[in-house]
Amino acid sequence: MTEPQDAQPKYPSYPTAPATPPGQQPYPTGQPPIQGQHPPFQPYTPAADGKRPSAVTAAAWITIILSILSVIGAFTMLALTQDMIDYVRDHPKEFDIQASDLPADSDLKAAGMAVALILSVFAGIAILSAFAVLKRQAWARVILAILSGVAAIVAIPFTFGIVGLPWLAGAITVIVLLFTKTSSVWFNAPKEQLP
Repeated sequence: MTEPQDAQPKYPSYPTAPATPPGQQPYPTGQPPIQGQHPPFQPYTPAADGKRPSAVTAAAWITIILSILSVIGAFTMLALTQDMIDYVRDHPKEFDIQASDLPADSDLKAAGMAVALILSVFAGIAILSAFAVLKRQAWARVILAILSGVAAIVAIPFTFGIVGLPWLAGAITVIVLLFTKTSSVWFNAPKEQLP
Protein backbone atom coordinates (compact mmCIF):
# COMPACT_ATOMS: atom_id res chain seq x y z
CA MET A 1 0.00 0.00 0.00
CA THR A 2 1.40 3.40 -0.96
CA GLU A 3 1.30 6.64 1.03
CA PRO A 4 -0.91 9.44 -0.21
CA GLN A 5 0.90 11.83 -2.52
CA ASP A 6 -0.12 14.91 -0.56
CA ALA A 7 1.56 13.72 2.62
CA GLN A 8 4.20 16.21 3.84
CA PRO A 9 7.65 14.91 4.78
CA LYS A 10 8.36 15.22 8.47
CA TYR A 11 11.22 17.54 9.48
CA PRO A 12 12.42 18.22 12.99
CA SER A 13 10.93 21.35 14.49
CA TYR A 14 13.20 24.18 15.59
CA PRO A 15 12.42 26.81 18.20
CA THR A 16 11.24 30.11 16.81
CA ALA A 17 12.49 33.55 17.82
CA PRO A 18 10.44 35.29 20.50
CA ALA A 19 7.88 37.77 19.33
CA THR A 20 9.11 41.34 18.96
CA PRO A 21 7.20 43.99 20.92
CA PRO A 22 5.02 46.26 18.76
CA GLY A 23 6.88 49.21 17.27
CA GLN A 24 10.31 47.66 17.83
CA GLN A 25 12.41 46.11 15.11
CA PRO A 26 13.77 42.62 15.84
CA TYR A 27 17.28 43.50 14.62
CA PRO A 28 19.33 46.67 15.18
CA THR A 29 19.54 47.44 11.46
CA GLY A 30 15.93 46.46 10.75
CA GLN A 31 17.05 43.61 8.49
CA PRO A 32 17.37 40.01 9.75
CA PRO A 33 20.80 38.44 9.24
CA ILE A 34 21.23 36.10 6.28
CA GLN A 35 21.16 32.47 7.33
CA GLY A 36 24.64 31.28 8.27
CA GLN A 37 26.00 34.81 8.86
CA HIS A 38 26.74 36.68 12.06
CA PRO A 39 24.38 39.36 13.39
CA PRO A 40 24.93 42.93 12.13
CA PHE A 41 28.19 44.62 13.20
CA GLN A 42 27.95 46.62 16.39
CA PRO A 43 30.43 49.53 16.64
CA TYR A 44 32.87 49.52 19.55
CA THR A 45 31.90 51.79 22.40
CA PRO A 46 34.60 52.68 24.93
CA ALA A 47 32.07 52.60 27.77
CA ALA A 48 31.41 48.93 27.14
CA ASP A 49 34.73 47.73 28.53
CA GLY A 50 35.04 50.39 31.23
CA LYS A 51 38.59 51.39 30.31
CA ARG A 52 39.62 55.01 30.65
CA PRO A 53 40.45 56.47 27.21
CA SER A 54 44.11 57.33 26.72
CA ALA A 55 43.05 60.85 25.70
CA VAL A 56 41.69 61.49 29.19
CA THR A 57 44.83 60.12 30.83
CA ALA A 58 47.05 62.25 28.59
CA ALA A 59 45.02 65.42 29.29
CA ALA A 60 45.28 64.90 33.04
CA TRP A 61 49.04 64.28 33.03
CA ILE A 62 49.75 67.21 30.71
CA THR A 63 47.86 69.41 33.18
CA ILE A 64 49.71 68.04 36.21
CA ILE A 65 53.17 68.41 34.66
CA LEU A 66 52.60 71.93 33.30
CA SER A 67 51.01 73.06 36.58
CA ILE A 68 54.01 71.87 38.61
CA LEU A 69 56.41 73.54 36.17
CA SER A 70 54.39 76.78 36.44
CA VAL A 71 54.68 76.88 40.23
CA ILE A 72 58.41 76.07 40.13
CA GLY A 73 58.95 78.78 37.49
CA ALA A 74 56.97 81.38 39.45
CA PHE A 75 58.91 80.88 42.67
CA THR A 76 62.21 80.72 40.80
CA MET A 77 61.44 84.09 39.24
CA LEU A 78 60.46 85.40 42.66
CA ALA A 79 63.78 84.28 44.11
CA LEU A 80 65.63 86.03 41.28
CA THR A 81 63.58 89.23 41.50
CA GLN A 82 66.12 91.14 43.54
CA ASP A 83 68.95 90.23 41.17
CA MET A 84 66.87 91.36 38.19
CA ILE A 85 65.98 94.64 39.91
CA ASP A 86 69.61 95.30 40.72
CA TYR A 87 70.65 94.55 37.13
CA VAL A 88 68.03 96.92 35.70
CA ARG A 89 69.07 99.66 38.13
CA ASP A 90 72.73 99.22 37.18
CA HIS A 91 72.03 99.11 33.40
CA PRO A 92 69.02 101.39 32.79
CA LYS A 93 70.13 102.29 29.25
CA GLU A 94 69.77 98.68 28.13
CA PHE A 95 66.06 98.86 28.98
CA ASP A 96 65.57 102.44 27.79
CA ILE A 97 64.41 103.64 31.20
CA GLN A 98 65.65 105.85 33.99
CA ALA A 99 66.58 104.26 37.30
CA SER A 100 64.21 106.69 38.99
CA ASP A 101 61.30 105.30 36.90
CA LEU A 102 61.50 101.91 38.59
CA PRO A 103 59.10 101.20 41.46
CA ALA A 104 60.42 100.55 44.94
CA ASP A 105 62.00 97.17 45.59
CA SER A 106 59.34 96.29 48.17
CA ASP A 107 56.55 96.96 45.66
CA LEU A 108 58.16 94.75 43.03
CA LYS A 109 58.66 91.94 45.54
CA ALA A 110 55.06 92.22 46.74
CA ALA A 111 53.78 92.09 43.16
CA GLY A 112 55.97 89.08 42.41
CA MET A 113 54.76 87.27 45.54
CA ALA A 114 51.13 87.98 44.65
CA VAL A 115 51.60 86.59 41.13
CA ALA A 116 53.37 83.48 42.47
CA LEU A 117 50.62 82.83 45.04
CA ILE A 118 47.78 83.32 42.53
CA LEU A 119 49.54 81.02 40.08
CA SER A 120 50.01 78.42 42.82
CA VAL A 121 46.31 78.48 43.69
CA PHE A 122 45.28 78.04 40.06
CA ALA A 123 47.87 75.28 39.59
CA GLY A 124 46.61 73.51 42.72
CA ILE A 125 43.00 73.62 41.47
CA ALA A 126 44.14 72.35 38.07
CA ILE A 127 46.05 69.42 39.63
CA LEU A 128 43.09 68.44 41.84
CA SER A 129 40.77 68.67 38.83
CA ALA A 130 43.15 66.51 36.79
CA PHE A 131 43.08 63.76 39.42
CA ALA A 132 39.27 64.03 39.59
CA VAL A 133 39.14 63.70 35.79
CA LEU A 134 41.09 60.44 36.07
CA LYS A 135 38.30 59.24 38.39
CA ARG A 136 35.63 60.15 35.80
CA GLN A 137 34.19 63.21 37.50
CA ALA A 138 32.29 65.19 34.85
CA TRP A 139 32.42 68.44 36.85
CA ALA A 140 36.23 68.22 36.90
CA ARG A 141 36.33 67.99 33.11
CA VAL A 142 34.44 71.30 32.85
CA ILE A 143 36.68 73.03 35.41
CA LEU A 144 39.82 71.71 33.73
CA ALA A 145 38.62 72.90 30.33
CA ILE A 146 37.91 76.40 31.73
CA LEU A 147 41.31 76.60 33.45
CA SER A 148 43.01 75.42 30.27
CA GLY A 149 41.21 78.15 28.31
CA VAL A 150 42.40 80.79 30.81
CA ALA A 151 45.95 79.40 30.67
CA ALA A 152 45.91 79.58 26.87
CA ILE A 153 44.81 83.23 26.93
CA VAL A 154 47.44 84.15 29.54
CA ALA A 155 50.16 82.31 27.60
CA ILE A 156 49.48 84.13 24.30
CA PRO A 157 51.49 87.30 25.14
CA PHE A 158 54.46 85.17 26.23
CA THR A 159 54.55 83.10 23.04
CA PHE A 160 56.52 85.88 21.31
CA GLY A 161 59.42 85.04 23.59
CA ILE A 162 58.70 81.30 23.10
CA VAL A 163 58.42 81.01 26.90
CA GLY A 164 54.63 80.65 26.80
CA LEU A 165 54.50 78.36 23.78
CA PRO A 166 54.53 75.04 25.73
CA TRP A 167 51.71 76.30 27.96
CA LEU A 168 49.64 77.53 25.01
CA ALA A 169 50.09 74.25 23.13
CA GLY A 170 49.48 72.20 26.27
CA ALA A 171 46.30 74.07 27.19
CA ILE A 172 44.81 73.68 23.72
CA THR A 173 45.79 70.00 23.65
CA VAL A 174 44.10 69.37 27.01
CA ILE A 175 40.84 70.93 25.83
CA VAL A 176 40.84 68.89 22.63
CA LEU A 177 41.66 65.62 24.44
CA LEU A 178 38.94 66.13 27.05
CA PHE A 179 36.26 66.48 24.39
CA THR A 180 37.17 63.78 21.89
CA LYS A 181 34.38 61.36 21.04
CA THR A 182 35.85 58.54 23.15
CA SER A 183 36.35 60.87 26.13
CA SER A 184 32.76 62.13 25.93
CA VAL A 185 31.35 58.60 25.70
CA TRP A 186 33.39 57.57 28.75
CA PHE A 187 32.29 60.57 30.82
CA ASN A 188 28.63 60.22 29.80
CA ALA A 189 28.32 56.44 30.17
CA PRO A 190 26.01 55.14 32.92
CA LYS A 191 27.94 54.33 36.08
CA GLU A 192 26.92 50.69 36.04
CA GLN A 193 28.85 50.20 32.78
CA LEU A 194 32.14 51.23 34.36
CA PRO A 195 34.08 49.81 37.28
